[in-house]
Amino acid sequence: MFSRAFLNDPLAAYIFPNEKKRQENLQHYFRFRIKYGVLNGEVYAPSPNIEGLAIWIHPSNIDMTYWQMFRAGGMRQFRKLGKEKIGKMLTIEKYTSAMRH
Repeated sequence: MFSRAFLNDPLAAYIFPNEKKRQENLQHYFRFRIKYGVLNGEVYAPSPNIEGLAIWIHPSNIDMTYWQMFRAGGMRQFRKLGKEKIGKMLTIEKYTSAMRH
């Protein structure tokens, strides 16, 4: 659901420029983000059919630690997406973290 919703998002296109592989890459990305939310925040769906999803992360958990990333499947995501894409994501995370602080 998330990968379809964000398929043409400019940030998704920056991280995953290959249009043909973007949806598959987004599936790995959002699997990680959702699992992070389950482990470190709260995840809500409007019904068992999961027409949408809200991931709420408490401010105390917003900056990911290496342990939190590992537990949420960070190594799997690294293997699936590769160093270049993970580097782009870390650059964006560093920027957004600075903006929050």
